[in-house]
Amino acid sequence: ADVHNNQYLYASFERSGYLELYRSTNSGLDWNLIFSYYFDDTEITYCIVPDPTNSGYIYASVIVNEWLLFWDYPFFKSTDYGQSWLSRGAISGKIFKDPLNENVIYIHGKTDSEEGVFKSTDRGFLWNKILDRSSGFFKINHLISDVIYYSFEDTLEISVDGGESWEKIPIPREIQNLYIDPFIST
Repeated sequence: ADVHNNQYLYASFERSGYLELYRSTNSGLDWNLIFSYYFDDTEITYCIVPDPTNSGYIYASVIVNEWLLFWDYPFFKSTDYGQSWLSRGAISGKIFKDPLNENVIYIHGKTDSEEGVFKSTDRGFLWNKILDRSSGFFKINHLISDVIYYSFEDTLEISVDGGESWEKIPIPREIQNLYIDPFIST
């Protein structure tokens, strides 16, 4: 859903190997196809993220079985509510959009040669690896977006500078999921 207009909804479907992305502008009463792309595999799901800082921007990527990712599928970006799409290279995975900084996007996934958490500071043109982890949970603090978290097994890693440096905090049990209270910043 679009955080600026609650009547805008997005839904993705797989049909005969095609990713199809639909948008509703009237709270789901009617749907229009805004994107279709053929993938050579039917065991895929899609990560669709409307930009919380600009309603016109939408990001799309491919995820296979949640963590098994294909590197050769592109990351897609639309800057006009899905009317046209740009392929932004071979990076795929779960997309996390910084809720406060319009230029920052994270992907927990793969490129052609690396796995981990990647950060773009130019809306998806260039990507830098900020953490070498292939599985676990990545979260952004929605009130202080330079504070990000990564959990894997019995370790919680925290960055207070947008991923430039990380502090490991051992915890007594394996983390099954990680949630951040959207109303408390620390």
